[in-house]
Amino acid sequence: PVSELRLRAGRDEIRLPLSWTDGQGVTVTKTYIFRRGQYAIELDYQVQNASPGAWEFAPYAQLLRNNQPIETSYFHPESYAYKGPAYDDGHKYQKLKLGKEPPTLDQQIDGGWIAGMQHHFVAAIVPPAGAAWRFHLTARGDEYLLAATGPARTLGPGASATLRQTLYVGPKLQALLEQASPRLYLVTDYGMLSILAQPLFWLLDKVHTLVGNWGWTIMIATLLLKLLFYPLSEKSMRSMARMKALQPRIKALQEQYKDQRDKLGKATMELYQREKVNPVAGCLPMLIQFPVFIAFYWVLLESVEMRQAPFIGWIGDLSARDPWFILPVLMAGANYVNFKL
Repeated sequence: PVSELRLRAGRDEIRLPLSWTDGQGVTVTKTYIFRRGQYAIELDYQVQNASPGAWEFAPYAQLLRNNQPIETSYFHPESYAYKGPAYDDGHKYQKLKLGKEPPTLDQQIDGGWIAGMQHHFVAAIVPPAGAAWRFHLTARGDEYLLAATGPARTLGPGASATLRQTLYVGPKLQALLEQASPRLYLVTDYGMLSILAQPLFWLLDKVHTLVGNWGWTIMIATLLLKLLFYPLSEKSMRSMARMKALQPRIKALQEQYKDQRDKLGKATMELYQREKVNPVAGCLPMLIQFPVFIAFYWVLLESVEMRQAPFIGWIGDLSARDPWFILPVLMAGANYVNFKL
């Protein structure tokens, strides 16, 4: 009965065996192993051949998903996250985007995984390493089927075999993903800036360990990043201030040489050299920071740790929009003050 599947006090593991027989001596017992606090489900197969002849078989698993599209909206952050099938061959992570031309996959892979993804959650098949499994994808409309089939084996009369594989069905919690498979953490899709996003998530995780609130964690991590980039920001602001001081003189040169572009360019460069001002020095330090803060944005968007995480007062879910739009108003005010500075 279903009620027996509930973890009782003192129990950290549940085993659900399902048996099948061909009626001629072959018995297969497939056991689902659930553990407390884990979203990885272990599959344990016990195959016994009590028949007089050899029996050939191959392990497999499959996931069927109805991938209903989400309407893109600025007020719906989930619509910016990837939703659909993906796989990893142990070396390269690949998304298979559904569209007018359905993607196909039929490949032998050793040590990878195949998964159906959505914002914050994933269902993945993780075959055991050490043997090549065939990954297969078929798609039709908004529906797709992922399948993983292991190598065929022959079991002699009176012989038995044990097979194992793993399913992961749950939130994209990086610590638990890595326990299920070393590269399964890639389903937390930070995009092209993953090389920057991973250290940023590590920073957030360490700060959260100290303060215990994701809202304060984000603010402290942002402050640390601003302190890290303070020398660049200071240099940028000083350069822009010097450029602003030169604007009246540059305007005078423009009036003087308004019909002589070559002389205007030469005079302007001589003015920069005389005053030791680099016109791009104000922009370059800002450009260096852009990739880091874009990666930080993707960390906050993709990390399931923010889902339903409260902050203060009216903010009960950091992954949802501000219901009273107070934070956007504060942000607009801060941007105005920054502009005036």
